[in-house]
Amino acid sequence: MKNSVYKSISIISLFSFFLYSCTEVIDIDLNSTNPVVVAEGYMEPGSPASLRLTYSTDYFNMEEARLIENARVILSDQRGKSESMMYQGDGLYTSEQLRGKVHNDYTLSIEVDGKAYSGFSSLLPQAEIISISYSKLLLGDSEASQLLGYALNVAFQEHPEMDVYYALKIKKNGLYAANTYGLASTRANDEGNLMYESKSFFVSPGDTLEIAVYSIDFEAYAYYSELNEGLSGNMIMSPAPFNARSNLGEDIMGYFMARSRMDTIVVVPTLGTE
Repeated sequence: MKNSVYKSISIISLFSFFLYSCTEVIDIDLNSTNPVVVAEGYMEPGSPASLRLTYSTDYFNMEEARLIENARVILSDQRGKSESMMYQGDGLYTSEQLRGKVHNDYTLSIEVDGKAYSGFSSLLPQAEIISISYSKLLLGDSEASQLLGYALNVAFQEHPEMDVYYALKIKKNGLYAANTYGLASTRANDEGNLMYESKSFFVSPGDTLEIAVYSIDFEAYAYYSELNEGLSGNMIMSPAPFNARSNLGEDIMGYFMARSRMDTIVVVPTLGTE
């Protein structure tokens, strides 16, 4: 019995020694990197292009992003027209002559600190909504299932002659319902129409929904898909941190996007449809 006690004490002491020996203070540099260019560029039908340029900041840096005020920005279309975008202050550059036109393709070229970036985007037609409906979201599959709320279903007119993609940003009762974009692709449902079904939030009868629908090209759709993946993750289940791939090239964050916008306001009816 005495020998057993001595053996137990020896094992515990040895284990404690290893724990102490493996203890080391490690300084982790959390997201402390050299600043990179961040671009936020958009172009819509009938409007000039706008581009805001800043430098990225560290995660724990509470200061405002540093503006880029000396960039050279060129906008051009597939017809050979081009112009230098003018700096307006606050990191913002705008075009004057070139304005968005549906079915046109646009290229944006940026030169900052001796580095060149370039991106391409197509301006597609405005969305055509066929119907808006609601389906019940139930907890369980029996007659006694609990009603959690309703899913929003938006059906869009399909364009057989072209691929069209949509990004939806929705406000519910004046507040954005989710921190992600709803996406609808060219995959057709049984009726041959594009369908968006809400998955990230529920709606209830009486809710007022403000729906902004952006018609975008495939590259923008892929960008929003990656952006959603990063935004929707949580501390435990989220993937390793990453930035959505920019269409402006490597070593730059953000996007240049030609898009058509449609806005609609609906009130969720008293009874949803299944």
